Amino acid sequence: MGRFLICHALPRTATSCQHPVRHFSRHLLRHHPKANSYGDDRAKGFEPPQASGTMGRLNVKVVPGSSRDQIVGWLGDALKIKVMAPPEKGRANEAVVELLSMKLGISTDDIEVVSGHSSPSKVIAITGMDDKAIKKSFES
Repeated sequence: MGRFLICHALPRTATSCQHPVRHFSRHLLRHHPKANSYGDDRAKGFEPPQASGTMGRLNVKVVPGSSRDQIVGWLGDALKIKVMAPPEKGRANEAVVELLSMKLGISTDDIEVVSGHSSPSKVIAITGMDDKAIKKSFES
């Protein structure tokens, strides 16, 4: 999170774009539908994004500005997480992703805030784990 790429997926033409892109594969599917074909892009080394197996979703309730980073426990069907980071410029979201990646033992690239970017209630997608495995990781 927090990293940006410049879209250079297609040759510089009137239809290509040169703006910051946070989620490159999602951007390609939305803004460059021809990049999903195997035409000239494959010759340039472009491979279309592949489905990566399982993806689970986790509902979380985030409390930013806490005295320490911790996973409190289940609050109904949502996992309550306290982070020290303030709720400014996505810092609390980044702290939540870091905390979850350490707890689950996976890369931060496999964790993404799907909805609730500016809300305490968020939905987080975790690639490589299904819903049951995620819930089992936080039991105890």
